[in-house]
Amino acid sequence: FFQKYFLLIQVALGVCFLLLGGWSFVVWGIFVRLIMVFHCTWFVNSATHKFGYRTYESSDRSTNCWWVALVSYGEGWHNNH
Repeated sequence: FFQKYFLLIQVALGVCFLLLGGWSFVVWGIFVRLIMVFHCTWFVNSATHKFGYRTYESSDRSTNCWWVALVSYGEGWHNNH
């Protein structure tokens, strides 16, 4: 559902933000939020393959990194996947 209607949901959310607080709410609530989420997602793949510790042996170079987990809502425990 969310993938299919992603753009429509963002437009509806943007209109709500515009009515609630003006353009600054739209910029922070839509654009800055999406940029931060994408950067945190990419950060998991780059940082947890470079820094951290390995709990389990695996064929890839994934590690667990607590400080990446803080900014990515737990995704920094990358070796546990």
